[in-house]
Amino acid sequence: MNSPQTSRKAFTLVEVVLGLGVISFCLTILMGLFAAGLLSSKRSHDDTQLATLTWSVANELRATNAYELGASAIPWALKPYTNFYDVEGQVTTQAAAYYTCNIGPSPAPAASFVPANVQVVRLVFTYPNVVPAPYTNIAYVFLPPS
Repeated sequence: MNSPQTSRKAFTLVEVVLGLGVISFCLTILMGLFAAGLLSSKRSHDDTQLATLTWSVANELRATNAYELGASAIPWALKPYTNFYDVEGQVTTQAAAYYTCNIGPSPAPAASFVPANVQVVRLVFTYPNVVPAPYTNIAYVFLPPS
């Protein structure tokens, strides 16, 4: 008796399992890349926001005309003070803050670098607003006499 031979075109169980293993391996690598990309994007946003905040605080300090008011009118002349900012750079309360900016006087650098009548202010940004803050950015602002 001749039995008709039927040829079936299909994958075996081993081929399916190996294919799923390769696909899952590739997806795992892609998820790791997405996580790294998100972290990089967050750090880039923080760096941009810090640059904006630094310029904003520096311009605020320059706009106070502290030299016309006299040294006693400068709020940071005797002791440093702190400002708090949210993720978008708006001034906020300490509880809602993401960035903390400590503003205070700084010892002047070498005399040959900065004239004697220029006030040097140190801005220390820490973020996120947790203790201890994992990231710190320090900037110096030079306030020339007006």
